[in-house]
Amino acid sequence: MKKVLLVNPPEMTQGVNLTIFPGPSIGLLWLVSYLRQYGFVPHFVDGWEIGWSGIEDKIINFQPDIVGVTAISALRHKAFKVAEIAKRINPNIVVVMGGIHATIMWKQVLENYPSIDIVVRGEGEVSLLEIAQGKPLNEIDGISYRNNGQIICNKDRELIHNLDDIPLPAWDLNNFSVLASVNDAKEGEIINGIDVSKELVAPIISSRGCIGKCNFCSTWVTWKYSRCRSPENIVDELEYLYNKYNIKHFKFLDDAFSMDRNITMKFCDELEKRKMRIAFAAQTRGDLIDQELLERLYSVGHYILLIGVESGSQKILDIMRKNIDLNKLKENILMAKRIGFKINELLIVGNIGETIDTINETVEFVKQTEPDTTSVGHGLMLFPGTSVYQHAKKVGLINDDFWLSEIPYMMYTYEHSEAMLHSFAHALYNRKRLPNSKPMVILENQRFFVRSITNKLSKAIGIKKKRKKGIKGYYPR
Repeated sequence: MKKVLLVNPPEMTQGVNLTIFPGPSIGLLWLVSYLRQYGFVPHFVDGWEIGWSGIEDKIINFQPDIVGVTAISALRHKAFKVAEIAKRINPNIVVVMGGIHATIMWKQVLENYPSIDIVVRGEGEVSLLEIAQGKPLNEIDGISYRNNGQIICNKDRELIHNLDDIPLPAWDLNNFSVLASVNDAKEGEIINGIDVSKELVAPIISSRGCIGKCNFCSTWVTWKYSRCRSPENIVDELEYLYNKYNIKHFKFLDDAFSMDRNITMKFCDELEKRKMRIAFAAQTRGDLIDQELLERLYSVGHYILLIGVESGSQKILDIMRKNIDLNKLKENILMAKRIGFKINELLIVGNIGETIDTINETVEFVKQTEPDTTSVGHGLMLFPGTSVYQHAKKVGLINDDFWLSEIPYMMYTYEHSEAMLHSFAHALYNRKRLPNSKPMVILENQRFFVRSITNKLSKAIGIKKKRKKGIKGYYPR
């Protein structure tokens, strides 16, 4: 039976300030558990914890036949580096890459990175299993690979309809002590009888996909359509972590936690039935909540509600294809606040059509809804598979060759400079309207524009910006 090693690459911030949950790759832990039920004994290493030298040592000592690695677009080069290390140690290792970047850019990956042998497109459990079982590659759906110098792309794989068919993630391979680094609760904060400031925070995924097709998001490319685990299955996982590792504090990483109202309500019933006292945070869309649902969730320990507001301008929301009414969104946020939720509004500046006026509309929205916190993207990242990316290609801002560069990502700067985007974000953080004219915005936010000019001059004359040296292991937010 083939030996399989799954790797979550290290240095995942890649020198940039990305908001990434610094914990285990649940997707890889799911792959481990799926392979286990067919007799395989796969190993998993988390580069966040052991660094590059640890990964190299693991490959040397374990001597895997297959190395699987995951990649998102901004962090693709970390995955490529894992592949290169594996091939340097043993050229006969079969390197399999999955994740959103490989799913969308499979052809470019195989054409330009010889260390990658096979790309798994989309959902990976069954495809990786069949690779490990030695099934002929031309008979495996959902993969792309090389054959005698030719790149072959097999037909898409049918998705696993019932997510309960996948065993719970292989949590036994995770080092839970590192989860303490993601807890940003206030000292002494008591939720559902739990001092959440002293608890580890475990990430949970209860669904795949999203009901939306926003112009900046590529989730639908991987998952095609939305699917939820059953309430019993979700609570089984919480109960396992609760009983075995004494974890009572969770963060759901779903794009839209409450997208199936019936399942969400039954989830609350199941928690109550098993007498589980937990605290958790979750993200959802502002149109997927109502008073009864929120009151039920709050009663079982849901205390932080992250809402994908994106913009306080109906014009921008329509361009984003959010398909949501701004007035209803405001009404629901205020309702959640009255119930007792801590609200974190997730905002993006710089989408197509953004102006000073639309930013000021968003400032007013934030002031009216008074969230406990706001998380603001300092611009809109361009990623393959999104309609914004296609628009940026059409206007000549970017092309697919960009992903062969060492630059992690590009912002949408066709309409506004990065300095202006920082000014927009600064206004939202401070809940302060911008002046109505562009020159006045520049004058009021001089430091962003001076910094931009300085960085461009430094780059032109070859001065590299000094970065703080990261420690091996998990990086703080």
